[in-house]
Amino acid sequence: MKVLYITHYSAMYGANLSLLNMMLYLREKFGVEPIVLINETGAFQKELEKNSIRYLLYKYPKCTINSTKSNIAIKKGIKKLIRVFIYPFIFKVLKHSEKVDIIHSNSSTIDIGYYLSKYMCCPHIWHVREFGKEDYNLIQIDSINKITMKYRETAYVIAISKAIEKMLKNMSPSINIRVIYNGIHVCEPYKKKYFAKGKLHFCIVGLISPNKRQIDVIKAAQVLVSHNITDFKLHIVGDGKEDIKNQLKSYVRESGLENYIEFTGYIKQIDEYLVDMDVGIVTSVKEAFGRTTIEYMSNYMPVIGSADGGTLELIEPYRNGYLYESGNIEKLAICMERFLLDRKNLSKMGEKARCFSEKFTVRQNAENVYELYTELMQ
Repeated sequence: MKVLYITHYSAMYGANLSLLNMMLYLREKFGVEPIVLINETGAFQKELEKNSIRYLLYKYPKCTINSTKSNIAIKKGIKKLIRVFIYPFIFKVLKHSEKVDIIHSNSSTIDIGYYLSKYMCCPHIWHVREFGKEDYNLIQIDSINKITMKYRETAYVIAISKAIEKMLKNMSPSINIRVIYNGIHVCEPYKKKYFAKGKLHFCIVGLISPNKRQIDVIKAAQVLVSHNITDFKLHIVGDGKEDIKNQLKSYVRESGLENYIEFTGYIKQIDEYLVDMDVGIVTSVKEAFGRTTIEYMSNYMPVIGSADGGTLELIEPYRNGYLYESGNIEKLAICMERFLLDRKNLSKMGEKARCFSEKFTVRQNAENVYELYTELMQ
């Protein structure tokens, strides 16, 4: 079975990490031959080369634009025009050079797979990994009716959470949806060290951006310090645009929080870092799933998360973490304080978090996806 996967960016963040792990498992266990269509070079392309996965590079556009930018109508028109001229060229090349059984698009921000599947007369699977506007400020260049039509004409639309499934069902009940949660490499079991006294280490991992709302946890740390609660350190892990990072760092300096907050930058081997962390935090406006949430839990870390999107499906309050209303800084600070005051409960919730994470393995994810492949081939 030969599958053409289509990706939408070049970095090694959640969507591409999930795709890479899935492809490697499908190739090893089921003999699936992966080919990847990429639109730019970068870290993901290097990982493909490292793992001997063949890729094709073409400069195709996304079918979304940033809703916060100006001249939206003009930019929509330009992208539609580019699509008209670029897609046919790519299609002709692929039809004559490649014979694939299934086309699998890895994001809702690209629609080239939908059109290519029609041109090459093979089934299309569309992996919806984002809400769009709520989590990344993205809007589609096509009308809602046209987007809905494309989803209805897709063999399977994979939703990475029930929250995404609900969004798709609201568009049309006739979309063929399967909920398949992301899979991660759950780390090997180990003995987590929790300290009855001393600094507690909070950690927030992810792309530094306004939608991830790192500023909220910085402000929550500020609340704790103002209440003379200082036996903690907050680790902000991730990279992002320089202006956004500098704004956060300036806020930390001006608030006198340098002793309590550390910016680590991007860390590739995140599991090795999380061994020394105690509590994970997810402040995103609306997570479609929450890969980072499960990575925390895999490392025996209970999680504090905003009560929205896919996070609601992962955090069980008072069992493996706490939920708070997005933007409610005081409530977030209270959740952090609970762990600081009750270290015994921290270890109990950490163990339960670990058990919960074991449901979300790469194996389970890939086998569910392969089930769809075999249904289509039959």
